[in-house]
Amino acid sequence: MKAIKTFAAVMMFALPVFVSAEDAVIQGGGPSLHSPAIFSGPFPLADRSLWGKGGWFGYGEYTDAEVFKAWYVVHCDGVAISEFRMRGKPDGANLRVQLKGKYYNDLSGHDKQVELTVRVLKGTQVLASSSDRTKVEEGDHAAFTLDLDIPQHALDAPPAPTIQATMKTRDD
Repeated sequence: MKAIKTFAAVMMFALPVFVSAEDAVIQGGGPSLHSPAIFSGPFPLADRSLWGKGGWFGYGEYTDAEVFKAWYVVHCDGVAISEFRMRGKPDGANLRVQLKGKYYNDLSGHDKQVELTVRVLKGTQVLASSSDRTKVEEGDHAAFTLDLDIPQHALDAPPAPTIQATMKTRDD
C-alpha cells in the first residue's frame, strides 16, 4: 500500500493534473470529463531564455511541448483544446504573454459554447488571468486568443509558477 501511495505522489508531480467538477484527479490517459474541467501544468515561460524569440511555444502545427500534449487527449463534454501555444516578451516590468489555440468539438449533433479561463499561479497567488468565450460547432475547430501581463519579478522566486486552464462548456 505504501508503494502505491508513493507512486501516486510521484505521478502527481510528473504529469499535468486534470480535475473534473467531481474533483476526480486523473493522471494522463484520455478521459472525458464534465464541465468545468481544470487543466494544469508547469508554466514554460518562467524560463527567460524563451522570451522575445518571436516563435510560439506549445503544441500544435509547428511546435511541440509534452506538457500541453496531454491537454488534447482530455475532452470536456466533447470539446478538446486541440492546439495551445504561447510566446512572451518583456514589456517594461512585465512579461507580455500571448496565448492562442483551438478548440475541437467532436460531439456529433451538439454545438458548444466554451468559456476558457487561463491563470498563471505562484502557489495560490494569481499572477495573471484572462478569459475567452467562443462558440464551437459540432465536428469543427474554433480559434481563441488571450493576453496576460505578468510581473517579471514574480517569476523568479520559488515556488515555480504553474499555468491553469479552466474550461466550461454548455450546449448552444
